[in-house]
Amino acid sequence: MNIKKFSYLVEERIRDHFPEEIRESLSISVHPVNKTNDTLRYGLMIQRKEENMSPVLYLDDAWREYESGKPIETILTDLTAKYMEHQGNCQMELSMEFEQVKDRVCYHVVNKAVNQNNLKGRIYTDIGQGFVKVYEIHQKLDQVGAEGSIAITHDLLKDYGYDLKEICQNAEKNTPQIYPVYFTTLSREIMGVLGDGFANENPIEQDFYLLTNENRYRGAGALFYPGMQEKIAEHLGENYYMLPSSIHEVLIVPENMNLTPEELEQMVRGVNKEAVSKDEFLSNKVFYYDREKEQLRIALPDIPDIKKENNRNEIDR
Repeated sequence: MNIKKFSYLVEERIRDHFPEEIRESLSISVHPVNKTNDTLRYGLMIQRKEENMSPVLYLDDAWREYESGKPIETILTDLTAKYMEHQGNCQMELSMEFEQVKDRVCYHVVNKAVNQNNLKGRIYTDIGQGFVKVYEIHQKLDQVGAEGSIAITHDLLKDYGYDLKEICQNAEKNTPQIYPVYFTTLSREIMGVLGDGFANENPIEQDFYLLTNENRYRGAGALFYPGMQEKIAEHLGENYYMLPSSIHEVLIVPENMNLTPEELEQMVRGVNKEAVSKDEFLSNKVFYYDREKEQLRIALPDIPDIKKENNRNEIDR
């Protein structure tokens, strides 16, 4: 059974697994959701009449458990328990007036070519080199300690009179505050040593650096925080390469490590092929920061980042 059929089976049968006294008050539906890098996932939405929002339970893991032999009744019971665990914590102030959300407007960075469907209807800016900043409104559920976001769409701009320039300006200010930068050497990261890599006045030679945010979630955008590229060059005292590890992080390679762009790009493509899931892919390209020109550019521009097959963009794997 494919995941689509499984998802609608869950939608049809899960109501009977809830306590009888709330069954009829539930709105239950499954929606195909186009996620990052145009990855299609099926989300189960369960909402009571008195709740103004609903968490989305993605069914990928449940489907894999079903395919591995886990009984459907057990899976339905588990999904019911996940919803019941947060029952009553799904109230949120949802005013979309700009004055109410302006301090929570932020962005993350994705590959433009492999997000063509995901970007339809959304507000974003092209920042070059194949990347775009996608704008959203940060949300936090203090009751359950969870965070999320609401996409800023053309419909929101129209319905609430948002100004695109204000969105961009507020996102540039807010994003580094909402998602503070995290920068350290890869050696310290592997050893589990926390700390601010910028605080080290004597950078360690012959080491990669990890750049992300403190959440380690969609942290590749930290490279595009105001002044960040220049700050890294100043700290290293030299030019550097940037390896797009995933949408969650990038690696910084000082030029003095004497690795060629060809070697680095082969490394990136190999890691993307073997270890990075489709929905976390950022790019196959290696980038070079020229300290004197204050310019980030593609190191090997003649090699395509992705290839086109069957009239749609595919990660070149």
